[in-house]
Amino acid sequence: MRALNRKHRGIDKATDVLSLDFGQDKIGHKLGFVFLCQSIAKKQAQKLGHDIDQEIVFLVTHGMLHVWGFDHEKMGDEKKMLTMHKRLLEAFPKYSPLFSTYRSRELIDY
Repeated sequence: MRALNRKHRGIDKATDVLSLDFGQDKIGHKLGFVFLCQSIAKKQAQKLGHDIDQEIVFLVTHGMLHVWGFDHEKMGDEKKMLTMHKRLLEAFPKYSPLFSTYRSRELIDY
């Protein structure tokens, strides 16, 4: 994950999720990849008090939002992304409590 993050984002450290947006196909479907780092996801799940399956759902939805063009670098953009992330998780009641872990993730040192 560290090598992928360095190559595609110029950041020389591992990350929990990495999304690569490849634009659209000929008929307008979004194309991209979402990479997850299993070891980081496992640590985050333990520190946040839920199981790895729940963490994977959080990270995949987060990553897909990036592929779909959402970002959280600027405050206004982050608000839009968080709103959509919350909607996605709320569509599956088992996972909706994960949204409350968003800010706690920034404090985890992996």
